[in-house]
Amino acid sequence: MTPETASSFFLHPRRPAKTANEETVIPGATPISFRHQELLLRGHVIGDGPKTVLLVHGWESRAAHMLGFLPGLREAGFRVVAFDGPAHGDSEGSKGDVAELGKAVLAAREAVGSIDAVIAHSAGSPAALYAMTHGLHVNASVHIAGPASFDRVLQRFAAACGLDEEGFARFRKIVHEALSVDPAVLEEDAIVRDLMHPALFIHDEGDKEVPFDESRRLHARWPNSQLLPVAGLGHRRILQDGNVINAAVEFLKQNLQ
Repeated sequence: MTPETASSFFLHPRRPAKTANEETVIPGATPISFRHQELLLRGHVIGDGPKTVLLVHGWESRAAHMLGFLPGLREAGFRVVAFDGPAHGDSEGSKGDVAELGKAVLAAREAVGSIDAVIAHSAGSPAALYAMTHGLHVNASVHIAGPASFDRVLQRFAAACGLDEEGFARFRKIVHEALSVDPAVLEEDAIVRDLMHPALFIHDEGDKEVPFDESRRLHARWPNSQLLPVAGLGHRRILQDGNVINAAVEFLKQNLQ
């Protein structure tokens, strides 16, 4: 694969087909739409509790993949907001990156009002952290299987595409030029800088897509954080695990009093 082809795949996420259960109307959900630059982004608000939790999905995913958290969050009395990021799900766009997803999180805050907490998965985690270091204030956050370094994401993707050292350099240059931000703001030194609210990192120790060490590194840099290792769930099934869901909901209940 050429660096140009690899960069095109990297910057243009595939949209997974909806499953039958994703077509089901969410009880009590109010559809929302808002603008992120020239794109119309779509999502839902569920409930009207005094505290709002935002769900941020990962790469080549959609808000519906985060809805396993909904029953527990609603039972706890939270208002829940979930939306499809740029070029994902039912939202507009064909090109995306972590920074644009982070900017979309900031646009969601403007559309729905204050956000008290975030549960974010995979690429949604650094996107949420980007938003937090650029004006989004929350009182607690949960990060599931998220990367700590954009550059290491590029390295893993390039290796999977079979690029050699020269090919990787060209691939990284193309991706960097396509970003709307300095790539340095997506590295671990920057995405957790000055963040002091309680945070929970959950990660499968055998995750083959995003290594467990990524969450360990973020936890080490975040004084007010906890790290919960899990096993046998992988990168995506982790979102459906009852123990993971309960841990996330209980963490937010304890820290959003």
